[in-house]
Amino acid sequence: QSILAEAAERNDLQERMNDMISFLDEMPTMFTEYSDVITRRLVEKITIYDEKIVVELKSGLQIEVEA
Repeated sequence: QSILAEAAERNDLQERMNDMISFLDEMPTMFTEYSDVITRRLVEKITIYDEKIVVELKSGLQIEVEA
């Protein structure tokens, strides 16, 4: 049961990553202005701590930014 749950989770993550790759392939290589559509498509959440900002993408990747 545990192995099946882990496999399903990996498959879900792989599907989300493939979806994100397809989306990014359609985007221009350089952005010159803010796009709400792209931000909502890529970013899951942003957490602000005292001296850093953590951006979690929908792919599961987390990026730490110094404030």
